[in-house]
Amino acid sequence: MPGHVPGRERGSLARHIFAGLTGFSILAMVVFAVAAISMFYNSYETDAENQLLGQVRQTASQLDGKTAKEQKAYLESVPWSGLRCTLIEKDGTVSYDNQVDVSQLGNHSDRTEFKQAEENGESSILRYSDTLGQQTIYAAERLTDGSVVRLAETRHSLLSFLEGMLPSLLLAAALIVAVGFGLSRVLTRHIMRPIDRMDLSNPLNNDIYVEMRPLMQRISDQQNQLRRQNKELEAAVETRREFSANVSHEMKTPLQVISGYSELMQAGIVSQQDTAKFAGLIHSEAESMRALIDDVLTLSRLDESALGQAEISDVDLVWVAQQVADRLKTVADERQVTVELEPADEPIRVRGAETLLEETFYNLIDNAIRYNHPGGKVKVSFRTLERDGSNRVEFTVSDTGPGIPPEMRERVFERFYRLEEGRSRETGGTGLGLAIVKHTVQRYDGTVTIKDAPGGGSAFVVDLPAAS
Repeated sequence: MPGHVPGRERGSLARHIFAGLTGFSILAMVVFAVAAISMFYNSYETDAENQLLGQVRQTASQLDGKTAKEQKAYLESVPWSGLRCTLIEKDGTVSYDNQVDVSQLGNHSDRTEFKQAEENGESSILRYSDTLGQQTIYAAERLTDGSVVRLAETRHSLLSFLEGMLPSLLLAAALIVAVGFGLSRVLTRHIMRPIDRMDLSNPLNNDIYVEMRPLMQRISDQQNQLRRQNKELEAAVETRREFSANVSHEMKTPLQVISGYSELMQAGIVSQQDTAKFAGLIHSEAESMRALIDDVLTLSRLDESALGQAEISDVDLVWVAQQVADRLKTVADERQVTVELEPADEPIRVRGAETLLEETFYNLIDNAIRYNHPGGKVKVSFRTLERDGSNRVEFTVSDTGPGIPPEMRERVFERFYRLEEGRSRETGGTGLGLAIVKHTVQRYDGTVTIKDAPGGGSAFVVDLPAAS
């Protein structure tokens, strides 16, 4: 199924999940086992201490009221089963010990359990025995005559305790590993099942974990972005293909004219009188080709964002418009068209490349002159405004020509689009001027729209961010 997780990646993910779960489960079980052993050991110690305290109380009850001889006889008759029994006189002298020769024992009045029994009647402590050389639990009980009977039991260290439990611990460890391994395998399969079933071609339609929804959303967004980019790329490729075809077509006519007239001149069948005429036609067609090539190069550089980066500055639009109007005065006079610039109340400045903005004005004003009526007028006006919290600049180039139908106002910005076939060639245009205008304006985060001019004709309105 398309969009599924590939085998290698899936296996790697499953191994990582399995390893993580196995490690976690084994660690959790080990921690639990250690805690259980610790609790068991503590309980074992407590039970042993309580049991010893009960025994010493019972022993004390048997010794109370008896003579020293009777006490010794009783103590000797008891099977202590590894317990050490000591009878300490009131002054700390040891009178009986079932494991150590009393002559070798010093005074016990400084023993902690003896002092506590003297004060409280009984005591129970765990301490290191200098005599036995081991950790020992002591339980002591004071008799009515002030003497103290003491029972002692040596306690193994935790390590020794664990050594005694080693076979059981090894078995438990094996069970822990086996259970952890099996549990991890089951959980891994359960976790991977929805992932294996994912269809990445439709990420939001998957029945997946809630935690993975943001990831699926990002994948979906990226896929949509890629689709849009692919469509834009396809459109750009198609535009370039059409553009190349149109350039070839536009070049064909002047080349045919140049080739035809030059062949006639080369063959020597042109009269001297017509030679100058033919040379003029060849020159005119060559100029048309040059203008076309210049516009093609400008558009290409605009498409590649390679124009004007090092020339960015604050540009006075009123000054630029005046320079362009002066350049086009000859063309305007030939066509009997008047170009008028309305004065601005304040400086009109934008941030951009002066060469591009000059070409924008040139194409708009030249277009308004060439497609106007004899005796017509071209007006350039400026104004500043505020929109959405930012300062904007707006300039309008209007004419008194035939106008542009509303249904064609968007298409006139397309490359080589003509309202009438051959109209651009007849008026001297390349068919790329308005396309250059649109690309330049968009480059500087602006817009260009076409409206009806007062009294007829068209008005091209350009909106740009004002220079800060």
